[in-house]
Parts: sequence; C-alpha cells; structure tokens
Amino acid sequence: MAPVGEIGMPCSNHKTTPKEQQESERRLRTIVVGDNAVCADCRLPIQFRNAWASINLGAYLCIQCSGVHRSLGVHLSKVRAVAADDWNSDWVDNMERWGNTRATAFWEAKPPQQRPEATQGATSASRPMVDFIRAKYAERVFAAEGVEPGDWLLYAPLANGWARHFDE
Repeated sequence: MAPVGEIGMPCSNHKTTPKEQQESERRLRTIVVGDNAVCADCRLPIQFRNAWASINLGAYLCIQCSGVHRSLGVHLSKVRAVAADDWNSDWVDNMERWGNTRATAFWEAKPPQQRPEATQGATSASRPMVDFIRAKYAERVFAAEGVEPGDWLLYAPLANGWARHFDE
C-alpha cells in the first residue's frame, strides 16, 4: 500500500541562526551515538562527520542509503547531512524524539525475513538495498499498520523504558 502525500513527521522550514546552529550541532553530537551510530537501513557504522539523517522519518543513515532516500523524493524522505548542513532546532527535536530505535520499531514493526547485506566502502547502495528501502518507506511493507508515525509515537515507550504520560 503506497501512502498518499507526505509521510513521517512534519518538518518546519525556518532558517537557522548562527547561535541556533551552534546549539543544534552540540545536541546532534550527543545523539549520534549507540543505535544512532549505525545506519537505520543497512546497519553499517556511521560517525558524526559522515552521518546523514531523514529529518521527517527520524532515522540516521549512511551516505549510500541517504542517496536512496533522496531518490524517493522529499514527500517521503527529507535528507540532511548531520555535520555539513545547517539544522534548525525543530529538526533536532524530531531526531531526539525518534532516533533509530523508535524509527526501526515503527518502520520495521513487521521485520523483514531477510535484510540485504551492505558493503562497507561501496559508492552506492546495491539493488537489493534500494528495493528494501523503497519497500520499507514508500510501500510501508514492514511498517506498523493502522497508525501514522506521529500518532504511533504518542504510545511508543520512552528511550529510558518508562511509559509516556499525556501530561509530559
């Protein structure tokens, strides 16, 4: 089932100020660790300086998979370089709310039987990886059913494992 319109979380377009960018970079450096230090799609390791992110899907990506996301179109995935692009605070907030653990829990709620293998150092994603990413996001083959990402996030467990309360 292919979705109509934009998917993921809404993203603001406001331009960042130098002060906001400095704070955004500081915050991003603290969250591109752990599960966020591997690509959400191919699972290869990434570092802050070479990390990419889909700001509306909340997933951190390697450069190869970011290219596939770009080819999906901005109505599906809005890709930014973590270290090289200017980030506004809304985008960082979204990445803090999501991150790879929650993004994977939503976009792979029905885990694929087999994940394509990634090749470290490849200049582009393999055809099986391209097909996997397209199935994952554009066709929502593995995604949680009957709920949109923003609504699902309301009921997702917090990173610390505690339950979410509506008065937070």
